[in-house]
Amino acid sequence: MKPVEFYFDYICPFCYRSFQDLLELKKEKNDLVIDFHPCEIHPRPERHGKHSDLCIQGMFLAKDLGVDLWEYNQKIFHSHFVDRINIEEIQELANAVKDLIEPDLFVKEISSSQYADALKHTNAVAFSQHKIEVVPHYISEHSVLPSVEGIGISKKNLDDFIRVLL
Repeated sequence: MKPVEFYFDYICPFCYRSFQDLLELKKEKNDLVIDFHPCEIHPRPERHGKHSDLCIQGMFLAKDLGVDLWEYNQKIFHSHFVDRINIEEIQELANAVKDLIEPDLFVKEISSSQYADALKHTNAVAFSQHKIEVVPHYISEHSVLPSVEGIGISKKNLDDFIRVLL
C-alpha cells in the first residue's frame, strides 16, 4: 500500500478524533502506512488559541531520533486533550514525552530552533502547495479526503478512503 499523508494540528479536536480512528484502523489493516504531516493551522504570530509549534518541532526531532511517530503523536494528543498540559511550555512537553525522548535533549534541541525550518516547510506544503484550509486532511497518490469545517472526517469516510487504497 502506498503511504497516506495525514495533515493535522495537535490542537484540533477533529484531528485528535481522526488520529484515534487511525489507531483503530491500523489494528485491522496491517499494511496501513501513514506519513504524518503536522501543520499549525494558526501559526505565530496569530493570536488565535494555543500554538502547536513546539509539538510539531518535537515530532521532527522524534523522527530524526527514530522514535515511533504513532507513539509520539498519541502522547502529544493525549497530553493536550486529556492531561491538559500547556503545550506552549517546552518543559511540560519534554516531560510528556520523557519515555520516548530524554527531556534535556528535547528542551535543548527544540530551544535551538533547529526544527523551525521544518515547521515552516510543512506549513508551506500544507497551505500553499496543497491548499489545505481545515484539518484533518488525507492525501493519497490519486485521491484526497478533506475535512469539513466544524465537522471533521467521520470514521466511516476515513475507512472507505483507506479501503479503496488497499
